[in-house]
Amino acid sequence: MSKRSYGQFCALAQALDQIGDRWTLLILRDLFPGPARFRDLQESLPGLATNLLTQRLRSLEENGVVLQDTLPPPAGVRVYRLTPRGQQLRPAIEALAAWGMDLMASADYRRPGNVRGITCGLRIPLRERIQAEDSLRITLRVAEQDIACVIEGGELEVSLGEAPGAAARVICDYPQLYSFIGGGGSFGAAIDRGEASIEGDRSAVDTLDQIRLRPG
Repeated sequence: MSKRSYGQFCALAQALDQIGDRWTLLILRDLFPGPARFRDLQESLPGLATNLLTQRLRSLEENGVVLQDTLPPPAGVRVYRLTPRGQQLRPAIEALAAWGMDLMASADYRRPGNVRGITCGLRIPLRERIQAEDSLRITLRVAEQDIACVIEGGELEVSLGEAPGAAARVICDYPQLYSFIGGGGSFGAAIDRGEASIEGDRSAVDTLDQIRLRPG
């Protein structure tokens, strides 16, 4: 099969020739939190056929955006991870997600998202609001998976797994996360209502809520 191309001498067209196919940006979104097995991507993208996922990953590998790797023991499993060139796409993809945030209110909510995907959404309201003096390490647990949120020196890192040295862990569900991301709710209020729970220092939760409430 010949490779489709816009055939234009244009930087945007050249980029879209490599990452503009359907599902490709969502695959990249789900790789930003960290390496993923093929099965992990199947589970996080349930509407994507196996053969098409294989095709998209192969194309991303050929274009130097994704590579295959083996996790160190004891895991020792094959995973896909972003190359440095792939990581360069984060600002563009997050900008698209931020642009789409206003569309979420009218979106057809059919099923919860996935933990990998929601890390992208979680970064959007926080990244523009953190300040150099902010310091926070907190873990959010949803669907029995942990999301690490680390803020230090004006930098934000959101990834899969437990935050090293986390002051607290918040156990919540997808609706609470979506409410926090969209600006309609706080984790502290959800805890007070008994809709979420906390292990550790409540002040860490209050700090996260305060950062979210700052003007963007």
